Amino acid sequence: MIDQSIYADPSVQFGFELLVSTQAPDKTDTGSELSPDRIIAARKLSHPNELCFAIPVSAVGGVIGKGGSTLKELQTEFSVKVFIQKEEYQGKRIVMLRYNGPEVAGERADADASSVNRLHGRPVHNKPAATAAEPALLQCKERILAMIVADVTHQKAAAL
Repeated sequence: MIDQSIYADPSVQFGFELLVSTQAPDKTDTGSELSPDRIIAARKLSHPNELCFAIPVSAVGGVIGKGGSTLKELQTEFSVKVFIQKEEYQGKRIVMLRYNGPEVAGERADADASSVNRLHGRPVHNKPAATAAEPALLQCKERILAMIVADVTHQKAAAL
């Protein structure tokens, strides 16, 4: 039997798009403002093959780089597509990584089987990111976080 309690919250039931479109952050009441963790959880349910995490708004420029150079470098090196949300949630922005590299043998067959199941009304089981995608997504996330830490460390050293 499927646990229906997760579907009690409409933002989880319909995924990230509904969460953002129906519950805009209220800047006057911080208790009702959407948290990055809640948005990431909803995104994970609706997009299981993505890796999402939050970064401080002050770090966005460093991740993008001059003219988008750092972002392009990350996308090329790790075969990922990097999306940074424009909306700010509690001083953070959501970064979404999606694998954009070549398919691994068997992934296309899994996708085709999911399409057939969907066509015939059978349950479709969303699997986490494919085996080849996982290392690329995790390495890209680690590189982004390392850049942020290095930038913060540099700023603190310059302030001394």
